[in-house]
Amino acid sequence: MQRVVDPPSGSSRLWLRASVVLLLAAVVVVLVLLGIWSSVRPPSYRRFVSPPLPDGSRYTFLYPAHLENMAQGAGGSPEVRSSVSVYTANQSLSEWDVLRKRVGFRVPSPGENVTVVVIPLKRAPRSSDRRSQRLAGGGRLRHNEYLIDARTKTQLNLYHDCPADAAAQFDAHNPTIVRSFQLLPPGVEPAP
Repeated sequence: MQRVVDPPSGSSRLWLRASVVLLLAAVVVVLVLLGIWSSVRPPSYRRFVSPPLPDGSRYTFLYPAHLENMAQGAGGSPEVRSSVSVYTANQSLSEWDVLRKRVGFRVPSPGENVTVVVIPLKRAPRSSDRRSQRLAGGGRLRHNEYLIDARTKTQLNLYHDCPADAAAQFDAHNPTIVRSFQLLPPGVEPAP
């Protein structure tokens, strides 16, 4: 014997549609709240502390936590004693990030990077010094920070750069990166 199933009544169809609409609305609200939360939270940072230089001093700086890759070495030219570069290998936004950016949410630019090179000086400078330089051109923003240390006869150069279309991100990150860049004497630990 075959059982006959009555088609849903008008009120149960209406209830089913209302349930689906409410579920979709809840999903949209959750996605919007997640997007807002990710856009308004302050940027997070990681600290880099170099291996000891020949005199035992080390350099340190903060860099944005979304930068995932790091390359360390002696440097690309004979006068560079050591170097580090922190960057993101994937230089393009995901489709999801493109959509989030179009809707108006803050999405970290994958083209941001921070590099430090250490150069021994041939002559001892009269005193330690710190200089800054900000450049814009070629579709990029760049901040150069130079530390000259008379005690170690060393110049440390920090380069922070980002695509020009990520100027707000650059301006949010750059002060923290620059303020945190320092040369630590032997035995001194970086401040948390």
